[in-house]
Amino acid sequence: MLCYQCQEASRGIGCTVVGVCGKNENVAKLLDFLGFTLKSIAKIIIDKKIDVKEIDYINHAVLRSLFMSITNANFDEDAIIAQIKKNISIKRELKGSCNCECENITKEKILEKAEKIGILSEKNEDIRSLK
Repeated sequence: MLCYQCQEASRGIGCTVVGVCGKNENVAKLLDFLGFTLKSIAKIIIDKKIDVKEIDYINHAVLRSLFMSITNANFDEDAIIAQIKKNISIKRELKGSCNCECENITKEKILEKAEKIGILSEKNEDIRSLK
């Protein structure tokens, strides 16, 4: 676990066992994955030059996701997973297709994927520090 999502981070670097705030490793991973889904949605919107004024329901989902990830505001794994699934569905809709099993993604699959996209997945410390 490495959670650096708040100002309470251990030693000002990040929590490595459990969050100073009480956040556990699964919640930290789910929030990393939630952020990953937001980056994916943003990239598609930018690449396709979609007018954000035309996608109110997506804007709402993005704002909801951002609020869920506010420091120590939500440790409800089921709520975070539900929002991840919604974001994956939005991503699929924006792309027009998806090569994943979005509807059937499980908590275990999300946590497995979170290992691959989390901050520690970047081996280069200099690049990692920029993220």
